[in-house]
Amino acid sequence: MKIETIYRYDSRRDIYLTAYLLDQVDRCTFSDARPALLVCPGGGFSSCSNREAEPIAMHFAAQGYQVFVLQYSLGEQAAFPAPIGDAAWAMQTIRREAKRFYVNPQKVAVMGFSAGGYIAAGLSVFFADRSVLKGETRASARPDAAVLCYPVLTAGREHAHEGSIRLLLGETPDTPQRRAALSLENHIPSNMPPVFLWHTADDKSVDVENSLLFAGALAKKEISFDLHIFETGHHGLADCSLRTCDKSHPYPARWLMLAQEWLGKQLKFRT
Repeated sequence: MKIETIYRYDSRRDIYLTAYLLDQVDRCTFSDARPALLVCPGGGFSSCSNREAEPIAMHFAAQGYQVFVLQYSLGEQAAFPAPIGDAAWAMQTIRREAKRFYVNPQKVAVMGFSAGGYIAAGLSVFFADRSVLKGETRASARPDAAVLCYPVLTAGREHAHEGSIRLLLGETPDTPQRRAALSLENHIPSNMPPVFLWHTADDKSVDVENSLLFAGALAKKEISFDLHIFETGHHGLADCSLRTCDKSHPYPARWLMLAQEWLGKQLKFRT
């Protein structure tokens, strides 16, 4: 395996990809081109959680994926749509450099956790919306599948994760209209990629209604999705193991197997 850092800006070092690139394997069905996974960790737009970065990358690398972890715009730089623009840059970089990365450009998925789920979903929703991404709206920004893990998705006051939404609002007025514009369930396009969502019912940080509202919106638009709500488990479970949590959580840990199987089906890739 080779680990490489790719920066978005020459003059800045705060937005970058960490690429976990597997070596070529002789006489292997994916010796020349592997599927890729873009991972957006959580952190409430104030940080990027390392628990949702390398441990997740290592798991999916072990399944044969080339994995790219995104460090995106945070804090005062996180106002909408900047982090989604970072993800669009990342997706286009993976596809543009597909030959060098040994990636199949038609098998590139995105995965997001918590606030990173907003980015992954936002990229899946707005990839072709010129009013949001402006110069970065090419088909190469569209993920082929999206996995959303206890995601921040709505800005409605009743169910919003206020810390994330305040940073997404930036300096714009906090109005009902602006919150509606930031609520991703209101913007599902007809050509959105298929979605896998998972959440815990008693999540005290990001209300499970974020996933339920989004799934309902996907159903109305007849977008393929797979939804899993586990009965219990605190927010930020990552891979649910002792590597990332104070104790293991074997029941919600099934999300990894379920997501892996789902991704394999969507990307036509058998691990």
